[in-house]
Amino acid sequence: MAKEGFQLSTYKPKAKPGSKPQDVSKAIKVLASDAERYFEAGNFKRLTVEDIRGTWYPIDSSTSVEYISVEGWANAYRFPAADGGAGTDPGKWHLQNDRLEITWVDGTKDIIRITTDGYVQESFVTDEPFSGTPFRSIKVLLRED
Repeated sequence: MAKEGFQLSTYKPKAKPGSKPQDVSKAIKVLASDAERYFEAGNFKRLTVEDIRGTWYPIDSSTSVEYISVEGWANAYRFPAADGGAGTDPGKWHLQNDRLEITWVDGTKDIIRITTDGYVQESFVTDEPFSGTPFRSIKVLLRED
């Protein structure tokens, strides 16, 4: 059940306590059980660090072993390395609401995002932005380390 009579006040950056709000608008207080419906609408899921940490493997890989390992402190590693060696490439990750963005040491990028059908890894060439067209899109599965 919603409760009326609440206000949402916004303040300028670095405003002092007790200063006048920049903007005031009406707000409605809802119970947590009612609010839950808004976050679950359209199969939307907000990812957390717990959801993404571990090792991601292609589900239908007909090639040799490949994976992306997502670790703490925004560190990630992919195998095999882009140079074809036996090692891994380091990268840095950034978590968005519905996807994980990884930039590799050579400038290539990967996104791991949630879909209604599981997780998908999209791979991008060096000069392609995350909002661009991936050169590869595969289904992946997380195995927690």
